[in-house]
Amino acid sequence: MPDGVFGTYHETERRPEVLALLLNVSSFLILGVLFFSRNEKTLFHGLDGSYMMSLAREQLAWMPIRLGFGNDFFQGLGNVAFSLNTQIIPGYVALHHVPGETTRLAAAYTIFSLELFAGTLIAGRICRASWATSIAAAWLLPLITFPLVGLPAMYPITVLAPQVATVMSVSVVCLGCIMGMATKRLGHTATLSALLLLCLTYIAVSMPTALVLMLPCMAIFGVYSLVFSASRTALVLKIGAVLCILALLAVSGTIQYVLGILMYSAAYFFPRDLDSGRASLSFASIAFHGGWGTWLLVLALLGAALTIARGSKGGRQRAAATLTCALVFIGLGYLSVWVDVWRGPSPLYFEFLLWPFYAVFAVEAVRFAGIWIRAAFVSRPDGLVAKVYGNLDRHKPVLIAVAPWLVLLPLQIRAPLDRFHPYPPPSSPIVEVLRSRIALQPAQKFEGRVATFTGRRNLDRSASWFDLHALDYELIKKLGNDHRMVGLRFYGIPTLLEYNPSITPAFYLFAKRLLALPQDRQIRNVMALRNPDLRVLKGLGVRYVITDSPLPHQRSVAEIPLGEMGQLFLYELATTNIGNYSPTKVHQGHSVSKILDTLSDPAFDFALDVVLQERPSKPLIAATSGSLVVEQGGFRVRASSQGMALVLLPLEFSHCLKLEQSNDAQSAPRLLRANLLGTAVLFEGELDASLTYFTGPFQYSSCRLEDAREFQRLLADSAVQ
Repeated sequence: MPDGVFGTYHETERRPEVLALLLNVSSFLILGVLFFSRNEKTLFHGLDGSYMMSLAREQLAWMPIRLGFGNDFFQGLGNVAFSLNTQIIPGYVALHHVPGETTRLAAAYTIFSLELFAGTLIAGRICRASWATSIAAAWLLPLITFPLVGLPAMYPITVLAPQVATVMSVSVVCLGCIMGMATKRLGHTATLSALLLLCLTYIAVSMPTALVLMLPCMAIFGVYSLVFSASRTALVLKIGAVLCILALLAVSGTIQYVLGILMYSAAYFFPRDLDSGRASLSFASIAFHGGWGTWLLVLALLGAALTIARGSKGGRQRAAATLTCALVFIGLGYLSVWVDVWRGPSPLYFEFLLWPFYAVFAVEAVRFAGIWIRAAFVSRPDGLVAKVYGNLDRHKPVLIAVAPWLVLLPLQIRAPLDRFHPYPPPSSPIVEVLRSRIALQPAQKFEGRVATFTGRRNLDRSASWFDLHALDYELIKKLGNDHRMVGLRFYGIPTLLEYNPSITPAFYLFAKRLLALPQDRQIRNVMALRNPDLRVLKGLGVRYVITDSPLPHQRSVAEIPLGEMGQLFLYELATTNIGNYSPTKVHQGHSVSKILDTLSDPAFDFALDVVLQERPSKPLIAATSGSLVVEQGGFRVRASSQGMALVLLPLEFSHCLKLEQSNDAQSAPRLLRANLLGTAVLFEGELDASLTYFTGPFQYSSCRLEDAREFQRLLADSAVQ
């Protein structure tokens, strides 16, 4: 009985196993397509689900397929796009290319659920479970975590962000590679190392922040793999393989690139400044959710304990690693509710990656129970009960493939749920004005963005994003459109709001100081902005403001009555920066505090004044004909001057920006950080240049680390002052 990476098998049993696997995969695919098509109102559910669909749609239209990230100009001032590259994630590819709305959604979810099916099956073989146990677990987890009938039975992460299934499945393969390096065969170890390197690189270029969730499990499984090495030679090979993988990741730039995404963020620089909003048991573990989640965990812990006591050597190691991970995550999650020790992702999110193993050991617990029941109640091996049990046992693969249909078909008679966050979102008078005047069009000039400042009328207390989101939900119930995020971006309207775990520290400090109320609480992913300083907004390229409270001395261009909620106003701002601001008065600022103090002065005019870290070598004169054209994958910047001039762009500065002049110029144009957050182009003569933003493992991998180092120097100078 050879012992393989993904479990044990008899050579004579290979053909039946393959047939059983094909039968179950085929049954799962058919069931997924039929049931997801019937239940499409719960696919990509809620704000997060609509946001994911909107993001995939934008990336298809505006972002070339690359192994890394450009910037998302639909939100903020142009940061990386939620650290999610949908164009290389299989489920989102279906959203791009499968015809028909319902068919497209069902296809996407079928792919995501099939990934989880495969990942759980592999987890079973990694844990040395039988094929029957592995297949049963592979069915169980998608059935209770995906919206096949109504909302899922467990925490509904897959209806909000189904790409978590991709992360789960890839993580399982990574853990299998780590635990599989158990022999002293160099070729075997090299093959698994190459697969592990490929998986890590894929996650890095598609969902780099997910690596944070993967690392704890990988570390704990890795320790078990090292401790229980088969021999000294195997131990040396494992350590050598890990060092080689790390070296290759560093040489390719993958480590630097991922660190740049993670470290040049508000969450990294100001963790104690951010309100977690997740200090509750529901975000600690599925142990505290009740229902299917709690039962899955209880059975999984029981099954892991029984495997440690009675399983094979390889199974015991995997069970112990799973049990250790579960106890660590649950313990830290519980502690974080009562003690403020963690401001990062919710502990529950780390536990997601254990769900395939939970499913395997939960089925193992049921299998152990079946063995005991059979031993206790089937006394005669030739009796009727024993014969029936034997026949059922021989046909387990067929029964497993059929059973879900028998369970789900009666449930599918129920009427499907309605989507409470409509997608596509309906238009409105305000949306139509914005759509006609500032919606982004390929190779067309940037005409400004919109900023939403609701919560000024109905919230007279300290507030956070969750309070503003509650108001958005009320707007959705009345109008079907939130007028802040998806409701605007679906129509190609760029917004100032940024929903992103990688919000930069520059955007965070700038917005918090100049556009937020001092008493409001900020979280990691999105900012609560309720202070519409028109002077500042114009400098950021905001041409329109949506608000629920009148702006003094401004004339609205559209209004929507909201009954007891009051009214929604749309205001147009005059002389907004659309790439045509050319300030000539330079203020020097070597620290964050000095820069923000200067910008806070009401006399500071973004059209005339600019804060730079160093003064230009010559006096500045005003440029003319300044414009910014938004193109696929970048921008085109144009302006003219009779001497040295500076153009202030409504675009966030980064060392990932690359400027390429298209014509002969007196001197090469330079990019500068201006006003802490913005980008300035210093040039002489005629400026006609392409401006692109990109960071990836194999190109410009360290540019965001350079951003982080520069910002750290600005903070250090603030501390000195």
